[in-house]
Amino acid sequence: MEATHVGAGANGVRRLPGGIEMQAGTARGHAQRVLDGRDLLLLMDHPGARVRCRRRVDPLPPALLALGEPGEVLALDLPAPTGFRAMRMAPGLLAAAAGHRAPPAANHAKPGVVACLAAAEGLCDEADAVDGEAAACRLAERVLSSCGCTVRVPAHERMTHAVIARVRDHLRANCGRRVTLDELARLAGMCRFALVRAFTKEVGIPPHAYQTHLRVALARELIAGGRRLTDVALEVGFTDQSHMNRHFKSLVGTTPGEFARLFAARRA
Repeated sequence: MEATHVGAGANGVRRLPGGIEMQAGTARGHAQRVLDGRDLLLLMDHPGARVRCRRRVDPLPPALLALGEPGEVLALDLPAPTGFRAMRMAPGLLAAAAGHRAPPAANHAKPGVVACLAAAEGLCDEADAVDGEAAACRLAERVLSSCGCTVRVPAHERMTHAVIARVRDHLRANCGRRVTLDELARLAGMCRFALVRAFTKEVGIPPHAYQTHLRVALARELIAGGRRLTDVALEVGFTDQSHMNRHFKSLVGTTPGEFARLFAARRA
């Protein structure tokens, strides 16, 4: 199967053989990635990025290997605009490529998803040459062996505030409806402002932004399955399709309609 592509120039989404989805674009300032149910290989061209995973901060390079669960936030601090390539692939592919690099404790953690992040000049060009899962795994192995590797297992690190963990889990369980800040404050037993500060410090992004990431992740799965865009927008909790379009384009790098055509071409 040949790769299919949506978007223009260096930006957009490619669907590669083996079910790999590659997003290309430029990131600036503070950017976030919320892990979904697939492994993530995130490559950036600008050395000097910093990654915040829970309360820990790690520089890139070396590479960061994060073993976690869907819903974990990787917050990026970028000193300058940088090109990136984000490859989403089936769970287990990155584990196979990077598992022998992790310490024994991490190897036995049985994470739900694996994220590998690295920053160095030329990585985006190398990612653009990837044409399937075998090439993606070879690139991940090369990145980890040449850059070194810091391992984090955030899913097995107890959150400092149990109440924030409860709020986060509530958002994940109810991402298909509008959850208000007042509702979360009552659940946490905190005032709204204190909750936002504590949630942002613990998780990496504010509750509203976290909910938006969850909605877009659910929307992309429904769209890939062939659902109508208007139905998807309402099902995942957006007020209408234009509301979904704005956030989807911001996080995925293409519009829902273009994303739907990508998967329609694959099914055809």
